[in-house]
Amino acid sequence: MGLNGLVVAVEPDTGVWPFLHENLERNNCKAYVVQGVLGRRSANIVGGGYGARSQYFDAPSEQRNHVSWRELQSATGVMFDTLLIDCEGCVHHIMPHVRHALRRGQIKTILVEADMPEKGTGIGDRIVTGSDCSDDCADYGAFYKEIQRFGFELVDEFNDCDTTRTHAPPGTWCGDFIWHYAFQLKRER
Repeated sequence: MGLNGLVVAVEPDTGVWPFLHENLERNNCKAYVVQGVLGRRSANIVGGGYGARSQYFDAPSEQRNHVSWRELQSATGVMFDTLLIDCEGCVHHIMPHVRHALRRGQIKTILVEADMPEKGTGIGDRIVTGSDCSDDCADYGAFYKEIQRFGFELVDEFNDCDTTRTHAPPGTWCGDFIWHYAFQLKRER
């Protein structure tokens, strides 16, 4: 987005923070970074590397590392119109905090990396038969049904291993159970 828009990154993984800030600086991005999670509960990162996930817990206010949707918009002065959800299967933890913005039609575009899926669920005819998730997995079928009720339609999809779309070099790890989706709010809403 460079200087043409504002990116707000909500990132709970302390190991990622230096790289995120360096990347934003190097690319001259106008961005606001929240070092924590979106919601009403704090989180710790469990696991490491690619498989790291947020584990939610209740914390006293002095140990808080979470921010509400309202606080995020107030602090940045931005009415968000796009969501990029890439949180290793936490979509069901995010939805309660963005539902009102979806209901009001504020969000126009949703991009999702559908990782850590619950087996037997999926979007459209993309039913997951394998997964690397064993606990607190995401039901992307339920997520899709909910955003459809708010007027969203699927406009693009590709598999994580589709190198014609990812442009990953040969030998790069990919997850054949991971799908990437783009949803757009229908205009007639």
